[in-house]
Formats: sequence, structure tokens, C-alpha cells
Amino acid sequence: MVRSAGQNTVRFGEFSFDLDTARLYRGPSRIKLEPQPTKLLQRILEARGGIVSREEARLAVWGSDTHVDFDQGLAYGIRRIRRALVDEGTDSKYIETIPREGYRMLAAVEFRPRQRHHRLGPSLLRRKFRRRPQSRQGGIIPGAGWLPSL
Repeated sequence: MVRSAGQNTVRFGEFSFDLDTARLYRGPSRIKLEPQPTKLLQRILEARGGIVSREEARLAVWGSDTHVDFDQGLAYGIRRIRRALVDEGTDSKYIETIPREGYRMLAAVEFRPRQRHHRLGPSLLRRKFRRRPQSRQGGIIPGAGWLPSL
């Protein structure tokens, strides 16, 4: 899938998936997912609600050069994804298995540009600077606190 520039994060439900780093998050917390289920989840998300055939899923996870019995591997990958998404009931809210066809994402998928954070934390950006010392009459005391006294 070709993404437009800046489209790095996919949001669905309470989760987000960073396409650049292939990391899954629930809010600010990272959810660890093995490499093969991660590739499978990424392919399902990229389909934007469309059906990902079993063959497409196989190619996304293992490529065309690997010849394996992928039925068990796909079933394992989907189980791991559902466990990570806390989607293990009879009425799935994220991933639907379509018998003999493939898989699709049920939740609305939204592609968003990554939010850029400044290197300095917000507390440093809002730092209050000290006022110059003032006399009791409200005037500024020359040189107080700014230059060393001689």
C-alpha cells in the first residue's frame, strides 16, 4: 500500500499502530507483539476494512520465497493479535475471520500523521523566568542579581 507523506499512525478504537516502527500501542502503553503477528496486523490495517485474503496474509507474513504450512501460522497470528487487542470473545469488535476467504478489520481505521513532540518537555517550555529584583517603591534595583558585585 502506498501511504501519503506523513501518514505514520493508524488509529482504531483505543489502539494505535505506528507504521514506521511496527509497534502497537493502547493509549501511551506499548503492547508487545511478535514479528509475524505484527506483519499480519499491519496488512489487515492497511486494507482499511477490506478483506485480506489468506494468500495476501501469507505473502505479507512469509513472502513468496518461503514455503510453509501457513494455516496454523495464520491461526496463531490471529490469536496473538486478538489477545493483544483483548478481542477474544465470540463477538469480535476488531478482527473478523471470513471462513475460506480471509480477515478484515471491523473497527473504523483512521490514518493520521505522527504528532511531533518537542525535545524539551512541556514543563521546560513553560518555565517561569525569575523577575528582576525590585525595591520597596517598585523600582528596579540596578545590577541586583544580574552582575556580580565588586
